[in-house]
Amino acid sequence: MKSFFNKKEQIFLVLDVGTEAVKCLIVSKKEDKTNILSSGISYIDETGSFENPINPEDFELENFKNAIKSCLEQSFAKFALLSKKDKIEIEKPKIIALLSVLKASTAECSFERSNPGKKISEKEKDSILENAVGSAKKKISEAFFKKTGILSQDIEWTRLDVIRTSIEGYPVSSMRGRKGGKIDFKVRAVFGPKNHLKKIRKIFDDLDADVAKILHISEVLPEMFNGKMKNALFVDIGGKTTQLFFFREGKIDLIREVEMGGLNFSEVLARVMNLEKDQARLLKEDYADKLLSPESEERVKNALSFGKRDWREEFKNLKNPGYPAYFFGGGSMLKEARTIVAKRKVMLPKSFKKLSSIEAGIKSSQFVPCIIVSLFKND
Repeated sequence: MKSFFNKKEQIFLVLDVGTEAVKCLIVSKKEDKTNILSSGISYIDETGSFENPINPEDFELENFKNAIKSCLEQSFAKFALLSKKDKIEIEKPKIIALLSVLKASTAECSFERSNPGKKISEKEKDSILENAVGSAKKKISEAFFKKTGILSQDIEWTRLDVIRTSIEGYPVSSMRGRKGGKIDFKVRAVFGPKNHLKKIRKIFDDLDADVAKILHISEVLPEMFNGKMKNALFVDIGGKTTQLFFFREGKIDLIREVEMGGLNFSEVLARVMNLEKDQARLLKEDYADKLLSPESEERVKNALSFGKRDWREEFKNLKNPGYPAYFFGGGSMLKEARTIVAKRKVMLPKSFKKLSSIEAGIKSSQFVPCIIVSLFKND
């Protein structure tokens, strides 16, 4: 049996529970080599029926559970064939889970010292940081309440950290031993509805899934280029939401979420071309992969023009200061979805040169968040 913590080789699973689909990869790491052994993908059925009446939230969670189960079964079935061939033995791998229910945000706050001429001690530094994080939590929870109606006491915070600090307008890496009055902070938070996260964890328990860590993609993105790429915009187009991550001087600077995604284009196709939801999604994917005849492609392009207008309207206030944009996520495969910025590039599985090997069928940008975690999440 190969252990997850075996120094020679680590075998683990990355699970991405999105708003439209669940994706997963079984990954092998040995020294500096990362291999994608198998994959799974399952779309979340929002029309499922159950024997007994069920409230809307539990209905959604049951559909999530079915999709997660199906996705894991697919990946393990493929892995079983591989392990039989290559004599790899493993019981139950640890899972790192990306959850769409987790949100990420940044907040700015300031602190005014009463004794600016005195050097900041370790004790004062800790007190100032506690104040900054508390102020950021308050700002973010108030904004989240306005958007969702969820109270601050019903939020679970999985990460709160100061990502930028400046004293009297000058950036500093540490406050200790420095003088100054006004201190400005930027804080990153990762959080989610406490009750919803509790139910997601219950799903993992019910499925006997050994989840070692839950994450938001913003926690891993900074590790991807380790400060080498100074300014960039990363756009993750999911099924129902699109997340934008602005990096300045190699550090995450701003996070924004828009309540639109690839599913909006599927809905446009379904409405304009009188198709069922699944038919529209498959047609959209064939169009993105350039598998249609010229005539069919033109019909789909014309139909999508209706959705493109709404899409551009949603992002019209996007202020990108000329940063190169990198798109990923299932919705990014559609060229109409990438028109929100000028300098743009799609991140595909083949873009990651650090991968030693990858399952042949993994070609879609849908799997990019899982690949990023596979390569760059080290603890």
